[in-house]
Amino acid sequence: MVPFPTDGSGTVGTNGSHRRVSVATAVVRMGRTMLVGWGALLSVSVNLHGVHARPVVRNIRSTH
Repeated sequence: MVPFPTDGSGTVGTNGSHRRVSVATAVVRMGRTMLVGWGALLSVSVNLHGVHARPVVRNIRSTH
């Protein structure tokens, strides 16, 4: 029985490095998805604010 799962070469060191790389890639993917999600939310909010602000600006210009 092998106490640690190996990547086929039988050494635990390489498996540890591979595990670190996989964790790093997972963190990077999470960060990317978070950034994309926040970017989408920001763009949607900006679009909503722009749609709501345009008529107000027009009304102010027309009244003055």
